[in-house]
Amino acid sequence: MKHTAAEHSGWTHIVTDYDVFKMLDTLRLTATGLDCLPAWFLRLAAPALCGPVADLINMTLMTSTVPSQWKQARIRPVPKTSTPHQPADYRPISITPVLTRLMERTVV
Repeated sequence: MKHTAAEHSGWTHIVTDYDVFKMLDTLRLTATGLDCLPAWFLRLAAPALCGPVADLINMTLMTSTVPSQWKQARIRPVPKTSTPHQPADYRPISITPVLTRLMERTVV
């Protein structure tokens, strides 16, 4: 059995580079979070970013710490009715960074 450098340093990979590549490569166009990294860019750069993003996700999961930038969201009101007239006619949605959503998908 072959061991990686990460396994020798005390932690193992929960998600592989290939797993992250597949997630990045299949991203749909979606709202951009406060980090301003659009899904189209992450999809286009998937071959170069899959390793570093996999390392970030693995480190986050192994240390139980989430980067503070991944915890920030943009709140947008979305109408509940076709012709909203008052604040109660809206519901809030949180637009989180795309990388946050990737990590959430990994955990789920």
